[in-house]
Amino acid sequence: MRIVEILFYDTNKVKLVVEMPDPNRYTTDHVPHLPRSLFELFPHLADHKCHNEHGYSFRRESMSTEIPHLLEHLIIELQSQAQMHYSLKGETQWNWRVDPRGTFHVHVEYENEQLVLAAIRLAERIVNAVDRREIDQIDTEREIERLRLQFRFRVLYLLVWMRVWLGMPSPTALGRLTETVGNLAANSEGTMSLLGESALARLRPGLTP
Repeated sequence: MRIVEILFYDTNKVKLVVEMPDPNRYTTDHVPHLPRSLFELFPHLADHKCHNEHGYSFRRESMSTEIPHLLEHLIIELQSQAQMHYSLKGETQWNWRVDPRGTFHVHVEYENEQLVLAAIRLAERIVNAVDRREIDQIDTEREIERLRLQFRFRVLYLLVWMRVWLGMPSPTALGRLTETVGNLAANSEGTMSLLGESALARLRPGLTP
């Protein structure tokens, strides 16, 4: 499986063009170990909702579905592992009267552009590694922690921007802030605590970093 194009559109959606190398081997029927292994690696996939014509749960549907559909849910799950959110949706489509057989269009919602890009690339690596039975070559826990850092550093960037904009003109004060940010880099709870509701409330509408 190969992602050949990534296109951002609207305000929170990304479209992937995915190609299957063997146009006759694009469903999980041919690789039953793929969904089974992914559910072992990511148990929360079992909680995903899936709208399908049979009304199956996602776990049941994944036993006989398109591999890019599995990729769609894995991208959503990886984002969830890194950043709490209410709900992200996705959709997998294909039209082989227009596109070459084996071409799929995967649409996924996101909240953080840098995070979803990292999640897309990691999901692609994981699916292909599991397909080749080489998942032991990927340290999934370490990779997910890197995704979390993508989100944390975005929060830290916003924190620095707000603190500077709200009034920390002296180099000494700014230096202390930079040191604090560095100490908080591995602690998302501390980051959000420092940010505080009062700072958020004082931001003027319409101003973004």
